[in-house]
Amino acid sequence: MQIRPGDYQVFLTHWTPDGAPLCAVMQTEAQWSRVLHPAAVMWRNKHFAPPANFWKDHAVVLLGRSVFGTNNTRHVFRLESVTRGSGTLTLAVHFEPPHASSYKMGWFIAVAVNKPLPQQIAFVENGALLCTLGPGPARWLSPVAH
Repeated sequence: MQIRPGDYQVFLTHWTPDGAPLCAVMQTEAQWSRVLHPAAVMWRNKHFAPPANFWKDHAVVLLGRSVFGTNNTRHVFRLESVTRGSGTLTLAVHFEPPHASSYKMGWFIAVAVNKPLPQQIAFVENGALLCTLGPGPARWLSPVAH
């Protein structure tokens, strides 16, 4: 199930370098909160995260990019596939960066997947491998978010 940036009232964390993709695997609400922060917006009442019982059976795989701001974010990311095989889950997406504008913003594509997770999570963008994440708390996020 794809999770769209507007599904929850959140914004993507900052990471360094911002020109690099942000690859993340979130298996708990605490990990979600490290990557996606609550956004205070008046007159909106969306949840900040999936419900607590969601994390029992699901994880979220997320690919983020720093992109030029645009009113038309529908075409920034397009989910191509999510596949499991040989101990790897692969998230394949098409990325089309918006034209240059006066500001940048963090934008993402995320997918809820069933647990348990395989040993590696591979992120593929426009046919090229971006990053591979593996087990251990420090290895489910790349690069470092702050």
